[in-house]
Amino acid sequence: MGLRAIVLEHWPLKLVAVVFAVALWVFVMTEERTDAVFTVPLDLVDRPAGVEVASVGVETVVVRVEGRETQLRRLHE
Repeated sequence: MGLRAIVLEHWPLKLVAVVFAVALWVFVMTEERTDAVFTVPLDLVDRPAGVEVASVGVETVVVRVEGRETQLRRLHE
């Protein structure tokens, strides 16, 4: 079985797969990417038994998150 036969066998399905892959790539690449900055309070939870925290240097931490705008909007809710 030659290369030409492999390429031409089931060519409609292969064409649909390529079109779908290109459409998905275009969708992902054109989606607006942005970042958001959150100030999050620091809370120590699930400490092992017998472990005591003597002091914590900060009350809050600043977190920068990057992603698609639609997903970051859900974090604000």
